[in-house]
Amino acid sequence: MAGLKGLAARVRRLEPRLGKVLRGIGSLERWEAGCKAGIEAGRLCPEDMPQVMYCIRRWVETGY
Repeated sequence: MAGLKGLAARVRRLEPRLGKVLRGIGSLERWEAGCKAGIEAGRLCPEDMPQVMYCIRRWVETGY
C-alpha cells in the first residue's frame, strides 16, 4: 500500500494543475477553434486531435 501512496504523490506533483493549463491556453473555445483550424490546415492530426480536444474539455468541465 505504501508503494501506491508514493506513486499517487508523485503523480500529483508531476501532473499540471488545471488552473495553469487554462491560463496557458486562454479561452477553451478559442483553443478549440485554433485546433480545428490546425486540423483543416493539415498541421494537426485529424484522427488524434479531436480526442485530445475531448479529453481537455472533459478535464476542464469535470476537474479530472
